[in-house]
Amino acid sequence: MKRELVKIIVTGVVGAAFLSTIPMPSYAAGTSAAQFLKLGAGARAAGMADAFAAIADDVTAGYWNPAGLSQITKPQLSVMQNSYLVDTQYQYLGAACPVGKSALGIALYRMDYGTMDRYTAADVKDGSFSAGSMAGSFTFGSSMAEGLRYGITAKVIRESLENTSQTGMATDAGLLIERGLYRFGLAIQHMGPKMKFVQDEFALPLTVRLGSATRLFQEKLLVGLDIVKPNDNDAALQSGIEYKASEVLFLRTGYKFQTGNALDVEGITGLTGGIGTKFGLFNLDYAFVPFGELGNTHRISLMVTFD
Repeated sequence: MKRELVKIIVTGVVGAAFLSTIPMPSYAAGTSAAQFLKLGAGARAAGMADAFAAIADDVTAGYWNPAGLSQITKPQLSVMQNSYLVDTQYQYLGAACPVGKSALGIALYRMDYGTMDRYTAADVKDGSFSAGSMAGSFTFGSSMAEGLRYGITAKVIRESLENTSQTGMATDAGLLIERGLYRFGLAIQHMGPKMKFVQDEFALPLTVRLGSATRLFQEKLLVGLDIVKPNDNDAALQSGIEYKASEVLFLRTGYKFQTGNALDVEGITGLTGGIGTKFGLFNLDYAFVPFGELGNTHRISLMVTFD
């Protein structure tokens, strides 16, 4: 077991060094367009601090690492509700189906920022307006050789603010390597041209994920470790575990360590937790992700695996 843990840690260190050599355009924190694309898919991954690049073994792989989608052996459908910060709401809907050694998947992502007050230059309230974001994606994942998988996701993105909207295109690509109980994943997300809003252009949140994972204790404990580097922030180290307490109960926790531009708020941040249960064809998952004094977020998702 010690050797396995050492390998995971070494992989993380090597991954951090690797990401530091990748030339990426750099922007101020949170200044990229379509920030909602960072919120992920599924409460299972959220409970493990999003350390999912080398796991990605269900329908949500279309988001985390499209190479992992080919691991599914039966059709799956997943929905998620994320009660996010400042009364915003984020939803995900995904479906996937195996086709031989490959798999196809589609997904919808929706962010509702709610209704906000409008003010004049004199700071006088002048009605209200709404804002929201959406994205639709198509994923293809397949097996290239024994222990080597690849995948690609194409996305259409739309953001709207009152009567103004912008549309963009993006692509994700991923690789997944399996060596016995060890897995290594690489995903490059949100690659695409800048989105123009009114007269200004904003880059998409280009993100590189490098992950490793393994199973311990007779495969009851799943451990994941991701190094994540977006173009508008410093790299983050994300680690998560999933413990199979029984055939129907799963316990999860994780931690996100953000270097550099860390969230400067009081209270608990970075730590995540979750629980999952399996009954028949259904998997019900919940994740709790706190943001200190900014508030807590709750994600719940339901996945159906059709027999």
